[in-house]
Amino acid sequence: MFDFIARPFGMLLMWLYDVTTSYGVALILFAIIVKVLLLPFQMKAKRGTMNQTRLQPQLNELKKKHGANKTKLNEETMKLYKEEGIKPLSGCLWSLIPLPILLALYGAIRQPLVMMMGVAKELVVLDEKANLIGAVSQKLLDAGFANSGNASYLQLDQARFISDHPDLLAGLRQLSEKIQLVNFNFLGIDLGIVPSWKVWAFDWSSPSVWWPSLFLFLIPVISAGAQLVSTLIMKKVNPMPAADPDSPGAGSMNTMMLMMPIVSLIFGFTMPAAISIYWFAGSVLQTIQEVALTKYYNRVFDREAAVKNERRRIREEEQEQKRLEVERLKAEGAYVNPNISKDKLRLAEKQERERKRADWEKAHGTKAHDDIENEEVPSKVGARQFARGRAYDPSRFEDEQTADETVNDDEPETKEE
Repeated sequence: MFDFIARPFGMLLMWLYDVTTSYGVALILFAIIVKVLLLPFQMKAKRGTMNQTRLQPQLNELKKKHGANKTKLNEETMKLYKEEGIKPLSGCLWSLIPLPILLALYGAIRQPLVMMMGVAKELVVLDEKANLIGAVSQKLLDAGFANSGNASYLQLDQARFISDHPDLLAGLRQLSEKIQLVNFNFLGIDLGIVPSWKVWAFDWSSPSVWWPSLFLFLIPVISAGAQLVSTLIMKKVNPMPAADPDSPGAGSMNTMMLMMPIVSLIFGFTMPAAISIYWFAGSVLQTIQEVALTKYYNRVFDREAAVKNERRRIREEEQEQKRLEVERLKAEGAYVNPNISKDKLRLAEKQERERKRADWEKAHGTKAHDDIENEEVPSKVGARQFARGRAYDPSRFEDEQTADETVNDDEPETKEE
């Protein structure tokens, strides 16, 4: 299922083995590379988880305020998440990425000839019942290779057999030049063997016999213990508020704390020991990452909180200044509500025009024009030919006539000759 991912993983693991000449060290370096590649996603998930934890007091207040109205509570909760840029399920989704990587690595470990070395699959196929035997498998059978009957680990058994019989390498490379010797031993333990949990079935006659079996038994146990320590540290550095122990974050943390070590233990006793080495290295790296990211994001959130508080302080000062200005204008009677509706504004303008009209009519003792705006200019603006313009003065002609009569009265009378 994950062969399309297992192939590049196997090539990377083979390259690391060629560089280090140690299968165990190659697995540890592989775990480091995977952790580095996943770091951006893990940082995003970590930020979301910590941000959600910091919002828990506000979520508790929403529960107290809207606890009886679930619909309103959900709306306000999602509104708060949106304002803070939080996606509640993002942390859970990113935490699932390591699982397909582990399964792909498992595919590369159990098929070293095809996935790590790149040997053609038809050369290593071995199904005696169907009479399907590849050239490489046939040569190994002729050399004394015993098929264990477990098809899942056929290639792993073949690679271990080749490693134990290096004299076969020259003949095998005539069939495929990609075949290499891989030493699966690490600290004296064959990492290609599946550990057994049946301690009572071990041969305790000699330390040289029972020590490798006991060490193999301890590898999955140590891996599960490292996973448990990692989850405990994660819970300690990301404590959920005591006021809300049943929050989704607390539930997912408790579930992971219980399930991940159990899964590690089960995988350790059903898969080759190489998986447990990788899981152990991943748990140690995860612990270091959690502590480092927690310290980093605590500083980031503290800086962001300081900026938000400063903006809030400035906004509150501006609101206080606006409030004082409004109170001053109200005291002077010059305050105009900016939130007044358009209908009320039109009504206020109409009342002002009517007041001006009444004042003008009272001052002049005559009816004002419809659109009078200024009592000192009794004109009516219009574009018609005989309309009164802006310079209209109703007493102009009376003044001119009076002036003419005065001039005529002052002239002496002359007799006509």
